[in-house]
Amino acid sequence: MLLSGCASSSKTDNETLSYNKETVMQAGGFFAGYWAEGKLEEAIDQAQIGGKSKKLLLSMIENLNSVKEEVGGFKSVDEASANIVEGKDFIKFEEMIEFEGGKVKFTATFDENSLDNQYIPSSLAAEQQLTLAQKMEKAALNTVFGMAFIFLVLIFISLVIKTLSIVPKFLAKKEKAETQSEVTQAAVNTVEVQSEDLSGAELTAVMMAAIMAYTSENAEAPADGLVVRSVRRKGNGAWKNA
Repeated sequence: MLLSGCASSSKTDNETLSYNKETVMQAGGFFAGYWAEGKLEEAIDQAQIGGKSKKLLLSMIENLNSVKEEVGGFKSVDEASANIVEGKDFIKFEEMIEFEGGKVKFTATFDENSLDNQYIPSSLAAEQQLTLAQKMEKAALNTVFGMAFIFLVLIFISLVIKTLSIVPKFLAKKEKAETQSEVTQAAVNTVEVQSEDLSGAELTAVMMAAIMAYTSENAEAPADGLVVRSVRRKGNGAWKNA
C-alpha cells in the first residue's frame, strides 16, 4: 500500500463521501511534502501500486513541476495551513508551501475511487499565490505584450494593403515595357531586312559590271580598235548597261 491506515469510504445518493479525516490529512501531507522536496517521483516509482495509477500520478507530477520552476527552491511546508474541503463527490486536501519565490497552494483531490484505492489522488494541483505587487506587475506585462501584439498586427495589415496597391502598378509597368520591347524588336528586324536587300542589289550590280568588262575585253574590236561600254547605277541602287 502507498499509505498505511487507509479506510474504506461509502455514501448514499444524498450524502457527501464518508472518509477518515486523519487518513486524508496524512495522504495529502505526504503528497504535498514529497512534491515540495522533489522526492515524489522516486516515492511513486517504489510504491506497490498498479501501472495505470503510477503512470497517471507521474504525469500529474510532471505538470506540477512547471510551477516549481517559477518559484525557485523549497523553503518549508506550512502544516498549520492544511485543511480539507468537502464536496458531494470529492474531498480536497489543501496546504500552503513556502518557496524562495513565494507561496504555492498545493491541492490533492480524492474521489470515491481514490478513497477505496490506497488514497491515490484523482488529481494534483499547485497554484502560485501572487502578492498584490506581483499581480500588478503581471497585469502590466500582459498589457504591454498585448499592445505590442496589436501594433505588430496593424503593421502587418498596412504592409499587406500597400502591397496590394503596388501590384497593379507593377503589372501595368511590366506590360508597357514588354510592349515597347516588342515594337523596338520589330523595327530592328525591318531595318535588318532592308539592309540585307540593299547589299544584295549592290552585289548583283558589281557582278554584272565585272561580266560586262570581261565580255568587252574578249570580244572582237572594231576597225578603229575602240570599244565603248558604259555601266550606270539606277536610282534604286542596281546597275544598268548604257
